[in-house]
Amino acid sequence: MDVFLQDQKKKGRIQQKERTAWVVYDLTNNNYLLSINSNRSFQAASMIKPFVALAFFHQVDKGKMTYTPQHRHMMEAMIQQSDNAATNWFIRQLGGPARCEALLKKEYKQIFRQVKMTEYIPPGGRTYRNSAQPSEYIQFLKALWNNQLP
Repeated sequence: MDVFLQDQKKKGRIQQKERTAWVVYDLTNNNYLLSINSNRSFQAASMIKPFVALAFFHQVDKGKMTYTPQHRHMMEAMIQQSDNAATNWFIRQLGGPARCEALLKKEYKQIFRQVKMTEYIPPGGRTYRNSAQPSEYIQFLKALWNNQLP
């Protein structure tokens, strides 16, 4: 893998000083096939959206929120079209970034240890303060695969 990464840097596809993480996980056999920097935090960008969806559906599952046709429409916009305004709408519904992060860390502490949700997605979509570790994405996907999430 190091040879591949160095080659990509030489070709200018990855900047020399850029930090990257690479994770390949086999859900059917429950094991890592490749893990590079999976326990380092990175800017989450749109990858925060599935976590926002989990926080929302957790609240629905606990009877604290309702999944209405409007919620479905906004969820589809957030997940299918990567709509930042829809994501911010859900974050607002959940009480803001800090409350969304707190819910995830409290209710899903086996998954979320280092996730940081400190801001709404700003105009233009350039977000730098929300972060997560690739290993958290793997744990999230494992739980989803094993039907352990609402």
